[in-house]
Amino acid sequence: MLLACYLAKRLRAALDRTDVSYIARRADISVQTINNIAKGRTWGDLVSIARLERALDKRLWGYEHRRPPKFPTPLDTPTLFPPETGT
Repeated sequence: MLLACYLAKRLRAALDRTDVSYIARRADISVQTINNIAKGRTWGDLVSIARLERALDKRLWGYEHRRPPKFPTPLDTPTLFPPETGT
């Protein structure tokens, strides 16, 4: 449910001062569907979200759903011997 709230919040921010009917035509989605997603009444399927992202040229699906890795990855751990610089 929290992800749907973040999605709705991002969509409302992206639609600020934008004609919803114009975005609906660009995304090939009904105005009612966009309003329902923006008000948090429905999630919207992945195709709809992707179309809205493309029509708005903004990222709506955030990173809140990703969990941090349980174990450090090689990129997260500092190296014991830093690379030598050319002298």
